Amino acid sequence: NEVVSLRYKLDKEKHLKIFRTINWYFLFVSFLYFYGKEALLHFKSSTSTISHLSELAKVTYDYSRPIIFTLYVAGLVAFILSLRNDSLRYQFSQLTWTLLTLWLVVGQTHFSMQYLYDGLIWILLPHGLIIVNDIMAYFFGIALGRKFISRPLFALSPSKTWEGFIGSMLFTVMFAFFVSPYLALSDWLICPAGHYDFQKSICDVNSFNHGAIFLPAKYKVPYFLSIFTTEYINILPLQIHAVFFALFSSLIAPFGGFLASGIKRAFNKKDFDSIFPGHGGFMDRVDCQLLMCAFVYIYVTTFVKKELSPLESLEYQIRQLEEEQRKQLLSRFL
Repeated sequence: NEVVSLRYKLDKEKHLKIFRTINWYFLFVSFLYFYGKEALLHFKSSTSTISHLSELAKVTYDYSRPIIFTLYVAGLVAFILSLRNDSLRYQFSQLTWTLLTLWLVVGQTHFSMQYLYDGLIWILLPHGLIIVNDIMAYFFGIALGRKFISRPLFALSPSKTWEGFIGSMLFTVMFAFFVSPYLALSDWLICPAGHYDFQKSICDVNSFNHGAIFLPAKYKVPYFLSIFTTEYINILPLQIHAVFFALFSSLIAPFGGFLASGIKRAFNKKDFDSIFPGHGGFMDRVDCQLLMCAFVYIYVTTFVKKELSPLESLEYQIRQLEEEQRKQLLSRFL
C-alpha cells in the first residue's frame, strides 16, 4: 500500500469508484497464488474430522490453480470495465505500478517462506547481516566519511559515502564469520521443520540432508592467509556460507535501498510513510531485505541443501506427515 500510494492522485481516484478496490483485489489474488496451497493444505488436515469442510478443502486444494486463474481473470475484466476515457493513462499506469509492486514485495517475500522451513537460522543470519551492515555503514560514514574519497557513493543519496560502504562491508564479513558458530549452537535455530525432538529437546543434525554444515570440518588455509595462522583450521561450513551472505548484504543488497531512494526522489517523497516516527514506513525498513529473500532461497537450494535421492526424498515426505497419515500410509502396504 505504501508503494502504490506514491502514485495516488485524489482528484483522479474520487471519480473511479472501484479502482482502488481492484488494486487490493490483485493483492489478495497474489497472496492466494503464493500462499494459498500451503494454507489449504493445513486447513484440509485440520478439518479432516468435519466431513463437509474436509471435502470443500480437498476440492479447493485440488483445483486451486484454475480457481486462482479465474480470480485473476475476473480482476482483469473488472479493471477493463472500470476504464474511463478521461483517466485511461492514469489507470493503466496505476495497474502497471501495482503489478510491479506485487512482484517486488509479495513475490520476493514468498522466497523467504520457502527457506523458513529449513531452519530459523536462514532468516536470522542473512537478514540480520543486512541490519548490521546498515548500522555500521552509518557509523563508518560518520567517523570516516569523505576523508579519503570525496565523491558520494550514490548520486541520489549524497549522504552515502564510500568509507561507510567499504568499512561496513569489512565489519559485516568478520561479524558473519565469528558470530555464525554461536547461532549454530541453538537447536531451535538450525533445525528444519519436523526434525526437532520435543521429548528429548534436541535436534539431530544427521536427520536432515544439510546437517553437516553445522559440524566442524577441516579446511586448508589459502596461501596468502597462512602467514597469520596454521596450515589447516577447523571451522563450521556454515561460517563459509555466512561470509557469502555478508558479501551479498554488503555489496548487492544496498542497491535495493538505492532503488527505493530513486523511487522516492521521483515522487518527491522523503519516506514511503510515517508509521515509524523518524524512520518512515515499513518499506523504508525492508527495502534492502527484498533482494536478500531471493538470494537466500537460490543460495540455500543450490549450495547448502544436497539434492535428495528418491529414497531420501520419500523418507523426507513421510516425516512431514501427521501421525494419523503415517498409519494410513502403512495400512495400504500391509
